[in-house]
Amino acid sequence: MDFALKATRYLAERANLQTVKIPVVIVSAAEDKLVTDIAQRRAAANLPDGHFISVAGAEHEILMETDDKRDQFWVAFDALADRLAPPLAEPVTTAEVTPIPASEAPLKIVASPEAQTTEAATKPGRKPVAKPSAAKTPSKKLP
Repeated sequence: MDFALKATRYLAERANLQTVKIPVVIVSAAEDKLVTDIAQRRAAANLPDGHFISVAGAEHEILMETDDKRDQFWVAFDALADRLAPPLAEPVTTAEVTPIPASEAPLKIVASPEAQTTEAATKPGRKPVAKPSAAKTPSKKLP
């Protein structure tokens, strides 16, 4: 809680946001009963290239809302991405993509169960996964 309050105070200072070089779009739920949008509006105003969008009727988690509310987020996201990403010279078709044989494909690295447990525990909205015991998890060596 202490860190959250310190971070909030830090972000409330205009000078601390003036060095942000990337465009930022803050999308807020207008009917949020857990969070007020006052600090979000101020932050967007204090950013050199900040924009604030309030989604009417949304009640906290915009990506869990109905399509009409969620679409407002995606329109803002797409507009930001279109503004920042270089356009393709020509559209790529699937006929132009050459598949890589499995023998030449890059090795897929999978995190250990311990890393997956830690990662899942740190992501908002995710419940920690029980850590498997060493006896049940055989060790495998890569070639």
